[in-house]
Amino acid sequence: MTTQNPPRPAEDERRGALRGTIDGVRAQLSTSQKLMIFVLSMSLFGLSNIILEIIPDPSIGPVDISVSYMVFVPLTIAALFSPFWAALGAPLGEIVFTDLLMGDFSGLAEVEGYLQMFLAVFIAGSLIRNPRSRGQIALGAIVLVLVDKILSAIVDLSKVWIGVEDAEFVEGLPESMLALELLGLGVDVLMSGILLGAIPAMWLIPARTGRSSR
Repeated sequence: MTTQNPPRPAEDERRGALRGTIDGVRAQLSTSQKLMIFVLSMSLFGLSNIILEIIPDPSIGPVDISVSYMVFVPLTIAALFSPFWAALGAPLGEIVFTDLLMGDFSGLAEVEGYLQMFLAVFIAGSLIRNPRSRGQIALGAIVLVLVDKILSAIVDLSKVWIGVEDAEFVEGLPESMLALELLGLGVDVLMSGILLGAIPAMWLIPARTGRSSR
């Protein structure tokens, strides 16, 4: 006598569903769960940024050796639940908890930062098709930082080119700006993407997989 196990859903399936199954059926997100993910992402990412604001940032010459944000926080929520709703909440948490409460709100410029972080978290979370794959998790953490910082660098360099009629009027300005942006990108990938991104996320996400829907 043989028994057949119910077919398991594909691990790579990503349709806005919670990770894991309940009685062999993949759990779909309800309206209250979407709101929960949004608020959870907003509050946790905002609180993590407040902690980073308290820690002093060492610097070597013109380069700050600092952590921009704790990448593993929004990445974990995006990988376990829904990239879209996690991406909506994370940048809003940074604005509310860090910029407004710490007195660093810059008005319309915050829209730029919100869109950058939204795209970064959404793309990185969507790349993690299997939350048990440490390779995908590491790739997602690095991609999150790359998307956010490259978009920020493009905007900053565009402001210089647009703001200065003739970029060559200040000798070496474009080259020095590009060099600083590349150096800062390398520091952000190392500190935020690897140290506080890939390393904790590769342990946390697989450990929580299957428990988030219980």
